[in-house]
Amino acid sequence: MNVVFNFKNDKNEQAFIDESLDQNIIGIKGHRSVGGIRISLYNSIDRSSVDYLLKFMDSFFEKL
Repeated sequence: MNVVFNFKNDKNEQAFIDESLDQNIIGIKGHRSVGGIRISLYNSIDRSSVDYLLKFMDSFFEKL
């Protein structure tokens, strides 16, 4: 499954991508022509990785 979303503000989107890289969350930048964020959650992704992502996202969105 892919979780896809966009930010209303391009600066927030880039900050999300940059901060995710700082947290070793890679490959979330969306399609080159469409933009946005695309997070792939396949069967090989374990629960602790999903929890790590959610913790990062909660922390990021609290700052907005």
